[in-house]
Amino acid sequence: MKKFLQVLGVLFILVLLGAGGLLLFRKGPDNQQVVKADNGVKIATEPLSFYIKDRVISGQVYHLAVDTTKALKPAVVYCQAMEYGNSWCQDIAAQGLVAYCFDFTSPDLKTREKELKEVVKQVGALRYVDASRVFVLGEGNGCHVASVYTFNNAKKVAGLMLLSPGFNPLELSYKAKHYKGQVLVIDETLGHKAAIAEMLEYIKP
Repeated sequence: MKKFLQVLGVLFILVLLGAGGLLLFRKGPDNQQVVKADNGVKIATEPLSFYIKDRVISGQVYHLAVDTTKALKPAVVYCQAMEYGNSWCQDIAAQGLVAYCFDFTSPDLKTREKELKEVVKQVGALRYVDASRVFVLGEGNGCHVASVYTFNNAKKVAGLMLLSPGFNPLELSYKAKHYKGQVLVIDETLGHKAAIAEMLEYIKP
């Protein structure tokens, strides 16, 4: 009987440890931070990184800190360095959308296109994102890869937005001529507020 109780006690401890480990696994690391946008809206932001073969894509996702609707949201993937994208993503998220910015690992266009393809997939898989409404936003050098990727993967992207691209995106490739979606070209010299307003008109049905 004593031996039975000892075994039972060990099993009980193992169960407790297992349950604790399970809860720890479910909770995960708490990396979320809350910041205030210019309009006073609280924005939650946390890192979202993943592997593509031997490369690591590091980025940051932005969304409303308090969301009472629980509805799936359109998402915007910003194509340019994170140092430029953080402020844009914060302003976009303040409008009730999800935004993601990241750093490409290579200057090679084909490599960037593959990375953007995986990024769009990962963002679309987020539990609060409507996978059918993921938009691509290019700025600076990011306009090129954003355009090429969208024209080559039109069915996977809800739309293409470009901040002062400096070129005609419809002349990039033969596939561009067959792209049936509308390309929104924004003059970013108008400022964030006007640019975000144009994006919202383009994104929201």
